[in-house]
Amino acid sequence: MAFKWDLPHSPSKKRPKDNEHLHDTIADMLEKQLSAIKSSMSAIVCEEISMISTRLDSLEKDVKAFGDRFDYMQTTVRDIKKDSVASMSSLVELQEKLWLYEDKSRQNNLRLVGLPEGAEGGNAIQFLQTQIPKRLPGLQGKVIEIECAHRLYANEDSTRKKHAP
Repeated sequence: MAFKWDLPHSPSKKRPKDNEHLHDTIADMLEKQLSAIKSSMSAIVCEEISMISTRLDSLEKDVKAFGDRFDYMQTTVRDIKKDSVASMSSLVELQEKLWLYEDKSRQNNLRLVGLPEGAEGGNAIQFLQTQIPKRLPGLQGKVIEIECAHRLYANEDSTRKKHAP
């Protein structure tokens, strides 16, 4: 009885030679297909990378523009704050001056009550310049300066009291 390995022309020994040729052919075809796929993929990838790069450049410009605008707005806000502080200090100073002037103008006001109606005649200032030194002995012989004189009649005075808060 002969064993399988003793046979000179076994079909199992021929098969590997045929398989090697088939294997080489398939490997060549796969390699050609793979290189075709690689070249088409590299073209697509290059195109996509180019598009992504363009978009990134655009985004970079936008971010830079936003950064510049933000810096400008920060500078503007800082300047406005400085102006606001300066304006507030000026406003406080002007208010104090206004109060001072109002207080000074009130210091020189004099209100005479109980004078008979029509006693001043046609010139209230002249009347007061002559009558005040007569009524206040400390002012006799001195020149009294009167800037303005108003006459309030009884009906106007009572109207003011009614409408006063």
